[in-house]
Formats: sequence, C-alpha cells, structure tokens
Amino acid sequence: MPTNYRPISVLTYLSKIFEKVHYTRLNDYFTKSNLMGQQQYTFCNNHSTSLAKLQTCMKTLSKTSIKKLTSCAVFLDLRKAFDSVNRSKLLTKLDHYGVRGNAFKRRQSHFSNRK
Repeated sequence: MPTNYRPISVLTYLSKIFEKVHYTRLNDYFTKSNLMGQQQYTFCNNHSTSLAKLQTCMKTLSKTSIKKLTSCAVFLDLRKAFDSVNRSKLLTKLDHYGVRGNAFKRRQSHFSNRK
C-alpha cells in the first residue's frame, strides 16, 4: 500500500541532531536511575519489539500447550503511533520521573506547535 512508504522523518538536520542528543541523555538518565523495567523493549539496547512479541508468543504457546488449549494471535500495525501520544501526559510523566529544569523546558518547547 503506498501509504506505508512514507518518510520516517521530515525533520530538519538540526532537529534530528537535537532528537539524538535528547534521546541519548534521556536514555542514560532512565537507565542509570533504574527506571526502565524488565518488560521495556522499545528504545533499549539489545531489545526490540520483535523480541517482545516473540517472548510473549512463546510464553503463551507454552502455557496453552501444557493445558492442551488452542492459541490464536492477532497482530496490529499502529502506523504513526507516536503521533497519537498525548503530549501533555508525556510531559507529566517526564516530570514525575524527575526530568526537570532545562531538559524539561526543551522537551516542552519541542512539543509546542508541532503537527
């Protein structure tokens, strides 16, 4: 389907650099503060959403096999999922987890008037 072949990002180079620096700092902060749970797969080194799906499927198949039950899987493609994130809730969560000061203000500014 042609709509699936959209650009990954339409940000300027300066914005891409900003995103990378901010991601690295947030990731380091969350990792060092031990705020990333064991079930967190996205944006973690050596983890992926594919690994999460595989582990979940294997656990479910194993449990249902032992109980001699039938299994079924449904996979959804949530295109443009980040576009649907409630940014005010995301900012509230960042504040809750200790992201404050200039880092918080930069993220808040980055989210304002974005489409």
